[in-house]
Amino acid sequence: MELNLHSLTSTFSLSTSESEVFEYLLQYGQIAAVTLRKNLHLDRAPFYRTLSNLESKNLVVISGSLRKQTVELQSLESIEDTLAKKKVEIESAEKALANLAANMNELRDNRYHRENVEIYSGEDAYLQSMLAVLRGGGKLLRDITPDSATLYKMAGSQKAYENIVKIIKSERLKKKIAIQILFDNQAKNIDQYSATNPKTLKESRVFGSNLKLDCYLNTCGSRSLFYTKDATGSWGIVITDSLITNLLNSLFDVVWNLSKPL
Repeated sequence: MELNLHSLTSTFSLSTSESEVFEYLLQYGQIAAVTLRKNLHLDRAPFYRTLSNLESKNLVVISGSLRKQTVELQSLESIEDTLAKKKVEIESAEKALANLAANMNELRDNRYHRENVEIYSGEDAYLQSMLAVLRGGGKLLRDITPDSATLYKMAGSQKAYENIVKIIKSERLKKKIAIQILFDNQAKNIDQYSATNPKTLKESRVFGSNLKLDCYLNTCGSRSLFYTKDATGSWGIVITDSLITNLLNSLFDVVWNLSKPL
């Protein structure tokens, strides 16, 4: 009975004084309001606010004039009806909350993509995505790259690649950003643009195994770039997320420390 009573008072969100009045009426039945207040040792103003609250929740019936008021519980059937309506309200609120949570997740995902993900496509995707990464705020550009032939293909041509490298180098040096370039053992025809050069804050290394590079990847500051090109087009995806970038940086550093200078 105590458990059911606790559940009932919880469902109706009864305050401590409301619960005391409800339990007293449940045990003793109809009583004069004055006597009830004295028996529960409640102050006058809070007591009558409590009665008013219980009445508004359809749990008690107040009869008589102010000085001769009597109080009793509503009939069991009436309380059950009220409880059923309350449960429906709670279920509706829970559904609304679930929908709100789902919408918030969707809005959060949309906001994340809107604020943290930049997608570049078309002929200048390679250049624009590289420039976007340099705006990441860091002082070191970590670069995992295919060989020169693949880079030429990604840029559109050797001439286009060389022009892009010049622009990127200019922006990089203007911002005093160093670069670490990492190749795997499948890289061939590594050109002058990729070789170590302290004057341009550039260091290159070769890893002793095949990294199976299907895309171009680099990081700078809080940004990461994934670039790929196939028969259907080219895309550069820049993600601004410190957690992702720090993870990629950690993996890069492990491989970098196991690689040979170029």
